[in-house]
Amino acid sequence: LEAPPREGALGHRDKIDVASMTDMEAHALVERVTYDLCENDALCILEQQVFDQTYACVRDFLSLSAVARIRLADSLCSNLSVLSASVASLLAAGGADAAGGADADAVAAHREALKTYSTLIYWLSAAAD
Repeated sequence: LEAPPREGALGHRDKIDVASMTDMEAHALVERVTYDLCENDALCILEQQVFDQTYACVRDFLSLSAVARIRLADSLCSNLSVLSASVASLLAAGGADAAGGADADAVAAHREALKTYSTLIYWLSAAAD
C-alpha cells in the first residue's frame, strides 16, 4: 500500500496518521469518510481529499475500533457494488465503443475508481487477516 503510484495514477498526498489519533478523532474521520463515500457519487473516491482520508483509514485499519472497521468495510464494499452496476450500464450503453469524448472519459474514470476500490478492499482484507 505504501508503494509509489504509477505515473498518472491516484496516490496519497496528505499524510494522515490515524494510528496516533484518539478513538474519538479516528471515529470522526471514519464517519467523514463513510459519509463522503455513501452520500456522493461512487467516483468521489477519485477526489484527492476523499482518497487521502480513505487511504489513511485502510492503512491504519487495525488501529480503528471494531465499529469503525465495520463501517469502513461496509462503505467501501457498498460503493464497489454501486460502481460495478454503473460500469455495467455504461458499457451496455456503448460507452466502451466511443472513440473519444465524454463516454471514453467516463469509462476511464470508472476503470480508475474500480481499481482504487479493489486495491483498498484488498489491503483492508489483508490487514484483517
